[in-house]
Parts: sequence; structure tokens; C-alpha cells
Amino acid sequence: MTHLALFLLGSFQAKLNHESVAQFEYDKMRALLAYLALEAQDPQRRDALAGFLWPERPEDAARHNLRQALSNLRRLLQDNQSPTPFLHLTREAVHFPDSSQAWFDVRLFDSLLEACRHHDHLHVEACTTCVDRLQQAIDLYRGEFLEGFFLDDSSAFEEWVEKKRRHYHRQMLGALRTLAVFYERQGQYERSLALAWRELGMEAWREETHRHIMHTLALSGQRDAALAHFETCRRVLSDELGVSPSKETVALYDCIRAEETPSQRTWSVAEPSWPVSTVQPMAPRGLALPAQLTPFIGRASELAMLTKRLHDPACRLLTLVGPGGVGKTRLALELATQQASHFRDGVFVAPLVSLQSPAHLVVTLADVLQLVFYGHELPEAQLLNYLRDKQMLLVLDNFEHLVEAGSFIIQMLHAAPGLRIVVTSQERLQLQAEWIFDVDGMQIPNGHLNGATQDYDAVRLFVARASQIRAGFALTDQVKAPIVRICRQVHGIPLGIELAAAWARDFSCAEIAERIERSLDFLHTAMRDVPIRHRSLRAVFDHTWKLLTPEEQRTVRRLAVFEGTISEQAALSVTGATPAVLTALAAKSLLYSSGRERYGVHQLVRYYAQEKFNEAADEKDMVRERYASYVARFMAKQEPLLLGSQQKQALDDINAELDNVGAMWRWAIAGRRDRMIDQALESLFRFFEVRSWFVRGSELFEETVRVWSSGTPAAARSDVTLLLGRLQIRLGILLGRLSHNARARTLLESGLMIVRQANNKREMAFALTHLGQLVGAGGDLAAAIHLLDESLAVAPILGDRSCLAAALHHRGVAAHLDGDETKAQEMLRRSLKIRQEAGDMQGVASALGALGRFSADQGDFVTARQRLNESLLVSRELGNPYEMTAALDQLGLLASSSGDYAMAATFYRECLSVARQIGQRTAILLALSGLGEIACAQGEYSRASASLQAALRIGVEIQAMPRILSILVGMANLALQRGALEQVVALVTFPLHHRASSVATRTRASGLLSELTDRLPPETLRACEARSHQQGLPALVSALLAESKE
Repeated sequence: MTHLALFLLGSFQAKLNHESVAQFEYDKMRALLAYLALEAQDPQRRDALAGFLWPERPEDAARHNLRQALSNLRRLLQDNQSPTPFLHLTREAVHFPDSSQAWFDVRLFDSLLEACRHHDHLHVEACTTCVDRLQQAIDLYRGEFLEGFFLDDSSAFEEWVEKKRRHYHRQMLGALRTLAVFYERQGQYERSLALAWRELGMEAWREETHRHIMHTLALSGQRDAALAHFETCRRVLSDELGVSPSKETVALYDCIRAEETPSQRTWSVAEPSWPVSTVQPMAPRGLALPAQLTPFIGRASELAMLTKRLHDPACRLLTLVGPGGVGKTRLALELATQQASHFRDGVFVAPLVSLQSPAHLVVTLADVLQLVFYGHELPEAQLLNYLRDKQMLLVLDNFEHLVEAGSFIIQMLHAAPGLRIVVTSQERLQLQAEWIFDVDGMQIPNGHLNGATQDYDAVRLFVARASQIRAGFALTDQVKAPIVRICRQVHGIPLGIELAAAWARDFSCAEIAERIERSLDFLHTAMRDVPIRHRSLRAVFDHTWKLLTPEEQRTVRRLAVFEGTISEQAALSVTGATPAVLTALAAKSLLYSSGRERYGVHQLVRYYAQEKFNEAADEKDMVRERYASYVARFMAKQEPLLLGSQQKQALDDINAELDNVGAMWRWAIAGRRDRMIDQALESLFRFFEVRSWFVRGSELFEETVRVWSSGTPAAARSDVTLLLGRLQIRLGILLGRLSHNARARTLLESGLMIVRQANNKREMAFALTHLGQLVGAGGDLAAAIHLLDESLAVAPILGDRSCLAAALHHRGVAAHLDGDETKAQEMLRRSLKIRQEAGDMQGVASALGALGRFSADQGDFVTARQRLNESLLVSRELGNPYEMTAALDQLGLLASSSGDYAMAATFYRECLSVARQIGQRTAILLALSGLGEIACAQGEYSRASASLQAALRIGVEIQAMPRILSILVGMANLALQRGALEQVVALVTFPLHHRASSVATRTRASGLLSELTDRLPPETLRACEARSHQQGLPALVSALLAESKE
């Protein structure tokens, strides 16, 4: 069979059976073949074709030429010998119909783009299916339509060719634009740039494409190249069009030049031949979707309807309503997975079933979005501000017990126009903005059974799950009727089907159906609009319960006390079960594996188990006590591990158990079970400290201190009072990390007083160390050294090398600030050695960071970089953002000192980003100050001033005097570069003489002042200094901050 391939996008090419056809006697044969191929929808009249290609010839001659050309074409295409010729000829017309034997690049190009136009998606540039189609299309485009091909004697043909050229040219530009947008949003910047350059190769004057190139270069870190391309754009526009760049292009240039993040702005792009939304820079995309371990089965019609609603611009709040177990969660997750590519800022799922109160919704959403609250602004306001410019899909799962929080959903939708929310709930939210989608049971055969039984979703689900339980299970004629009966009994509710199928190993399908039917019942539902077919699963649970052994029943009942996932060891310890029982429950779908020897419990099973637990009055208190005791002991066991070589594993283990730790903690507070708090306190504190969860940790400890303080009389037991002191100390440390220094100091001093009275030497040393560190950071170095020396006097006699290492570390830092380099180096090295021997990688990272700063100040930059990079690496591995910011700040300072401003800016920006995530305002200050110094060195004085003033404002807010003085020196350097010499004197006066000024700050201030000795008369210097003293430091700082507001 003969196969023809015709290539018209680019130079004309024809291939017959994969061999090039070169025997075209003249161009009009090629023109005729091309025209017939593209206009194949209808037969072409012979007289029209003759006049079209030979307009200047007499009609008879033109028709003769057409006959001759058709004859030659048939010979070339081997139509004369073929039973299925390509050309269909009659006396009146010629037709080149569609055929599987003929392939034309233009037809495939058109069909690929047409499929994109009609594909059901929100935006073509976010649809991976259409991106693949567009990639195929542009690969077909070798050049302009019939490139280099002309017929001088046929103006009609030339007009036709020109029309087609313009059409395919526009289509190609549109495809390139869409793909460039897609790959930029995926972070594939080189690929995006290659496509954009190809656009410019077709139309060099496309200003939107020039903007895209600038934007993408900036996103990829090639700021200089982005700025240089602006000049290219300007030159091309001037040469080609005689115009200057638009305001939008200039604005983008200014944004990049100012080193703003390009993703904070939106830049319009060329409008291709099908709808493509404007380019919006790709933010870090979240895809917080839990992995599913079983395939999603059925629900095709539901997904289609949900997708259609989600694509409706008017539908921004979509609620999936149905009874428990009906599959709302799984359906919502599948919908979110399929639509993930349509949302620039990602898809996030918030599981809310364990939320105790609507008041906790904001914090839970922040956790899902990885948003860390900081500062004094209300969490609600911070969350709304974070969402404001997001294009995101948020799934709120199991919302029925939080309907009172529906008003906050409306606030989110008002604040964030690009936000869409999908809710799963057992009842409506009763909101005007709500679009309701009732989720029923899966599709079930209604009438007589037939050969299509296997096509029903409910049946397919049962067979799939039963096949997992029993090898060789199949949908035979013998089991069809019982399976359909089971599916009807549970009303197609997926959980009921899965629980029933779990017994396929032990019973026949008929036996399963009989047992369910004998005890099937329906529960009352609180939902006002639930139709009768929305039945409860109590019958399924009751039946399952009766088939369990007494030991299995006891185990399920007692597992209700857990929250979140459950470790195998915890389940065995609390329930008293054996591993075999847990395995049996997992086999019956009452438990499921959650990885790393952990189990999960389906929420409906948990509800049912909770009811059974509440009925067992004789064992409730015993089980709760056993549960809380187990969790407290678990935390106590982690304490030594958190200070040794198993530190990272211990941190991961606590993280996995955090839901249960929180439940135990709340229960212990309510019941004043101080021993459990005492057991868990140290490990929980160290977890919060290392993972930099300062806000969450401080909130939990604050509540505990409040309850303990209000309920602890003066004559309380000494061990309870000591526990309160320990809580205050650790709360003070966490608040100090958040730069709430005044409150932190009050708590540390109060806690220290309590542990002194109790004569607890270890806690005294611990409190003295951290109080000394806090006081030193506030600028009172003498007081800090006094406290740290007292700690060092106590720590060695305790035998607690971790406590000793911490005291040595902070005393070494204080010695460094005090200019005692010998003592600083000795103590920091001793601290590092102790921590290395213990395998305490968190401590090692901290010590290496301090030694790196010491080496840098000594001028040993090679050693400094090595130590700081190692500190950063260890901190990243442990997931410790706090120590990361310390290393990043110092690495930025080193790079800046060596003149590598690009690298320095990279370090400072990462430091700033991480610090903002954890609310660490001191690190925010340092990063802003560093970026200001870089801008000053590069002559960008306005940007330098803005950064330094922002840093100064934070310094004032957190009352960090050493930092304030250092920033004043940075501002003095900026004033010097600007030629404001008298202002330099005013700015360095206080850093030169203030007791909180570090040696490095004083040295730099002195150097700046010395540069003025030859530029200002001595009397002017003295007068400026006198005016500065008269004004005072607070007034000077206030004046500087007032300038930033003008």
C-alpha cells in the first residue's frame, strides 16, 4: 500500500513510501498538489482550478494544462496502479479526500491546535495535555508555509499562499507564547527562553516577547542579562518601528534593576490566536496532596460535573455534601489532583477532622500552607494577606464540625480573588457563595443483572478490593448477584463496600450479603437536607464489630484514644494487643498502613470506636492514663537521643507523634498531671527549638504557664513549683528567638529565681546560660559575662556535658564581642569538641557557626567559609532554620567583604526568606542591613537607604542596641558615599562611645571618622559631635526613622 507524506510548513517536500519525490516537472504541479491537500473538505471544480493556476491562459488551454498536470501527479503518486488512489477525478471536479494513506504536516498541525481549543481546561498554558500537543505542533513547523515558493503568473494562488502563511505564522506564535509561559511557570527557564528567542526570530519587534525574556532571565538569576536585554529591546523597537519601549517594559526594567522579586508583579504578554491568560511569574508551587495507595475507581460523571463547576468563574466555593463514608474526601482529592496544573500557586489540602474548635482553623491552614506567623499582626490578617495574590485551590476536608467558621471562608474569598475552595462536609455551610454538590453512593445496577454488571462503579470497587484480599478473586456469574446485593445494602457507599470486601477471604459473597442484611440499620442524621438514600454505615460497623474476636473488639475500642497515626509500639502498649491482632484488623480494613510501622484509622471507624470506648466506662480512665503515660514516657526516651548521634531520627519520631503528644499535653494540663508534663517538657522544647517552631512552642508553653500559675498556690509542692520555673525558662528562650526580648527576660529571670530556690543546679546553669545570651544580645555585655561566668562555675560539677557545652559556647561568643580573642577561641573550640564527641549535630552546627564568625574577624576567610558552609549544611539536614539564618548572614558578610556582591545578595536573600518564615526578627534585621550595605557599595543609594532604615526600625522594635549601633555605622558609610560629611560625624558618634557597641562596630566607626580628618576642619568635627551628643541617641534614631516615612 502506497503512503504519501506532504510537508508544507517550510519548503515544499513530498515523500512516497518514505522516499523523497523529486520528479515534479514544474512548480504548478507542486502548487496543485498543495492546494488540493489543504482544500480537501470539498471537491474542486476543474474550471475553477484551471482559472486559479493559469489565469492568463485561454480557458481551453488552461483546462488542458490542468489535465496534463493531474496526469503527471497521478503518475508520480502511483495512482494509476492503486485500487485506492489519492486523487479522485470526475469530468467536473477533482478531490483529494482524507485518507489513512496520506499524511500532511499542516493537517496534523491544525488538528493539534484544534484539540487544544476544545479541550476542557481552565487555561491552555497550564494544561500538560495541551502542552504536549503544542510541542508536537511547533516541531512540525520547519518554516513559513511554502517557504520560498512563488507563482509569478497566478496572483490568486499567491494571495491564497499569503493568507495561509499569515494564518500559520499567527498559530505558531501563539503556540510558542503558550509554551514559553508554561515552561517559565515550571521553572524550566532555559527551555522557556529558547522558545521566546524563536518567537523573536519570527517577529523581532514583539515587545511582549522581549519582556518575557527579561522577566525569565531575572527569575533564573541572570539579572545582568535581563537588564542588558532591555537595551536590545530598545534598539530593536527603535530600528524596526521607530518607537521607544512601553511604560510596562520600563516598569519591568526598573523592577529588575531595583532587585525586586519579579514574581511580585504581573506583565502582560502577546495575545495568541487562541485565549491565553497573561503571564504571571511562577511562585513556588505547592502540591500538598497525600499520596493514595489504591487506585481511584469510577466517579467519572461526578468528576466531569465537578470539573465543569470548578471551571465556572462564578463558582469559587464548592461544597461536596454527603454522609460519612460516601467518598467525599477521595473524590475531592482526585478532583484536586486532576486540576493541579491550573493553579499557579498550587493545590493544598487541609485535613480538619481532628480540629477541636473553629478557633484553631487559622493556625491549621497556616500549617498546611507552611506559613509562619510573626510580629504583632493578628494571625487572621497575616493569613489573608498571604493569600491575597495567590491563584490557588484549597481543599478543606471534613468541615461539618466547623460550620461556625464559614464566615472566615468568605473573608478568604473576598481577600483573594484567585482563590478557589473545595469543602467536604456532612452538611451545607449555609453560605450565599456556596455551590452545592451532593455526593451519593457509587453507581449500582438498578434492574435485572446483565452482562454490563462489571461497568458499574460500585461493583468495580468491590472486585478491586476483594482481589487485594483474596488472590484469584474474579467477577464470575456466581458472585455477580451477591456483589450487587452487597452494594445495594450499603447504598453504594465506598467505605461500606470496602469493609464488606475485606471479608472476601473468610466468607463467600453470598455469606457477606446475608450477614449484612440480617443486621442492617440506619442511624439518625443531623443534616436537614439529607435524602433518605443517604443511609448510615452503623449497620456495616455493627456487623463488622460482631464478627471481631473479643480481643479485636477491645483493641479497636482502645485505639479510639489516639489522634493522628499510631505507631505499632504505641498501639501494642496502650491496647494490650498482640501484633497478630493489629495485622488482622489491618486485613479487615479497620486499620491501614501509614508507613514506618505506623497505622491509620479511617475516621468513620474512629467515630464508631469512640462510641464503643465511651460505653466501656469500666476501662476509660485506665486506657486514657495508659495512653498519656505511654506518650510521656516516649518523650522522655527521646531526651538523650536529641543530644546525641540519633538526633535527627528522634526529631522525625517526635514529629510523627506530635498529634498524640499534643493530646497528652492538653489532657495532662487539664488533669494537673505534672509528672507527665515534666517527662515530656525537655524533648518537646528541644523539638520546638531545633525545628524553629518558636510560635507554636511559645503558644503551647504560654498556655501551660498560665494554667500552672493560676492554679499553683504559694504552698504548693516544691516539685510543682520547680516545674513552673522550668516552663518559664523554656518559654523565655522561645520568645527570645522571636525577639520578644523584654518578656523573654522577665520569664528567664522568674524561672531562674524559682530554680535557685529549689537549688536545682542543672536548671540554674541552663537558665543562666540563656539569660546571659539574651542580656548580651541586648548590649549589656558586662552583665552577660557575669551571668555566663556563674553558669560556667556551676556546669562542670553537674556532669552534664551538654549544659557545659552550651555555657562554653555563649561565654566564648561574649569573649569574642568583648575583644578577648584567646578566651573566645579556647571556649568555642571546647564547646565544639564536646558536641562532636556526643554526636550533637545541632550543637555542632551552632559551634561551627560561632567559630566561623570568629575566623572571619581574625582575617582567616578560608577557614571561616569552610566552617560556615559546614554549619549551613548540618542545619539544612536537621531542618533547623534558625541556625541556617546565622550561617547565611555570615556567609553573606564574607562574600560582600570580598567584593562578590552577587553571591552576598544570594546569601542575604535566602537568610531574609528563611527568617521571615520562622519570625526571627534579628535575622531579618541582619539580612536587610547586609543588603543595604551591598546596595551602597554598588552605588544604589536609594535602595541602600531603604534597606538600612527597615533594619533600623526592627532594631528599635526588638530593642537590640548592638544591632542599632551597627546599622548607624552602615548609614554613616552611606552618608560618606553621598558626600554628607557632617551627617557621618553625627552617625558615628554614638557607635564610637556607647557601651553596647561591639569591637567591630567601634573599629569601623573609627575608620569612617578618620576619613574626615582631611576633609572637615577640626572645629567642624567637634561642633558636629557636640550637636550629636546634645540631640541624644533616641532622638537621632527617631529622626532617621521619620525620614523613611516621608
